[in-house]
Amino acid sequence: GQQISTKAAAAVWSRMQEAKLDQAENAGAASMETLRGVGLSRMKAEYVKGLADAIADGRLDFDHLASLKGQDATRYLTALRGIGDWTADNYRLFVLLDMDAWPYNDLALQEGMKILKSLNTRPDGKTMQRMGDDWQPYRGAGALMLWHVYARYRHAATITDI
Repeated sequence: GQQISTKAAAAVWSRMQEAKLDQAENAGAASMETLRGVGLSRMKAEYVKGLADAIADGRLDFDHLASLKGQDATRYLTALRGIGDWTADNYRLFVLLDMDAWPYNDLALQEGMKILKSLNTRPDGKTMQRMGDDWQPYRGAGALMLWHVYARYRHAATITDI
């Protein structure tokens, strides 16, 4: 999967907002050079353009997405190029407020679980998936707690400071 620090992601997003590329119609009309200029890799720029196109042609319909639950929302999102399970799970948790969304491949979550359970090694995605089974239907709440554990361990003020 793709990994980018929250600080780097915030910097790219800030530049996208300054360039008015946070609106789908603007991002879709932007050149690859413009998208690359705000800090997106070639692949991420292609994903942004593809998602902007999906919004424009209705393949990504946010009203429809809001009506979907659980894995149906994940399947809808991951059918779009550039959106994987991690993105879909985080969208479900933070936008759809799905308290059972479980982004088990998140490295900070894995580190939080390692700290919480006093494990010698960070659990991998499959192990995290199994560990989350006991928390259903509140795995999202567990994820928020694990991010907090990790942030406190890292001496960050909030999870967005990681």
